[in-house]
Amino acid sequence: MSEHVHIKCLTLWQPWASAIALKLKTMETRSWGTRYRGLLGIHAGKGWDEDAASFLGQRVLDHAREHKGEIIAVCELANVEPCPTRSRWNQAQYQHLCLSRYWEPGKHLWRLRDIREIEPVPVTGSRGLWNWSGEIRVC
Repeated sequence: MSEHVHIKCLTLWQPWASAIALKLKTMETRSWGTRYRGLLGIHAGKGWDEDAASFLGQRVLDHAREHKGEIIAVCELANVEPCPTRSRWNQAQYQHLCLSRYWEPGKHLWRLRDIREIEPVPVTGSRGLWNWSGEIRVC
C-alpha cells in the first residue's frame, strides 16, 4: 500500500544510509542540530565512505551497492542532542556506529525511531534537510 507524503529528507553517503534502512544504525551524527522533529526520509547519496565500508557487514555493503541516489527509508526524527564529550560519543557508539576518532566538539546525535525500509524512490539529494513530496511504499 502506498501513501503520499510531504517529508523532510537527509542525504547520507553509503553505506551509512543502508545501515539505517536495515535498522543497524539508529542514531545519525551531524555537525549541526535542528529543531525539526517528525517524519524523515533517508536518502542514499552517491558518495561512498570507505572507512565505514571497512567495518560494516557484507549485508549492509550489498544493500548499499544496490541503492544510490534514492530515498530508501523513512523514520521518525525523535530527538537531536548535542554531544559535548568524547565520553558521551562513546556511550552512544552502538547506536551511531561511528568510531571514536570521528568525534569533535559541536557534534550532534540525531535519534531515529520507527525506521521503515521503503521501495526505493530515485531522486536527487541535497545538503542539509530538504523537502520532498511523493508516493512511498513500505517494504
